Amino acid sequence: MNPPPGPYHVYARIGDYPVNTNPAHPPADVVILDHPAIVHLEYGTQPDTYHIKVNDGYVRPGTTPGSHLRSTRDAPVDWIIRPQGGDFYSVQLKSSYQAWTDPGGHPDRNRRLYLSPLGQPTPNSQLFEFRHVYREFEDETNTSV
Repeated sequence: MNPPPGPYHVYARIGDYPVNTNPAHPPADVVILDHPAIVHLEYGTQPDTYHIKVNDGYVRPGTTPGSHLRSTRDAPVDWIIRPQGGDFYSVQLKSSYQAWTDPGGHPDRNRRLYLSPLGQPTPNSQLFEFRHVYREFEDETNTSV
């Protein structure tokens, strides 16, 4: 099942670190840091697609093949979020077979997400978990004593 629109924290499968941007506001690189940003999912222009917003900017591919993802104030693009088993998803650009890819490593401003061909089977570097912000908060409050 695809995630419904709303606010999320998105975590990379490699190391369970969250998606964020550097710098904090657009235009910015989409990176893996040690603290989460709110990632908003909105329905896209075509069925089963989404517009993805991080820190007030829409996630878009760079202008050249293999370039890093950017959060910008430009018009959004359509993304397909596909279930990949368990709580994990791949995020594919609608107009291609390219998917978000995490290079791995230490969570910092240099760990920039980029597009690469979607693997079969999907490698861990292309798996992301979408944790709904309100449900994540409820889970934390329900486990406290």
